[in-house]
Amino acid sequence: MLSVQELKEVFEKTRSEMNHMGSYMPLCSPELLQKSTELDLLHNQLEAAKKEEIRLLEQPEDQHEA
Repeated sequence: MLSVQELKEVFEKTRSEMNHMGSYMPLCSPELLQKSTELDLLHNQLEAAKKEEIRLLEQPEDQHEA
């Protein structure tokens, strides 16, 4: 699993690609819709990773290894 920082980087790269594609493709093009779906999945992964990171930080020290 990618770290939160790695996911942020992939998310921003994908977002930038989608914005660029949107400047020359119709917004309903299959390629742009696929990139949008990819961005949605990355967003979900990023949010899940953030929640997991917070959960681990909030655990008492003796439970980090469990």
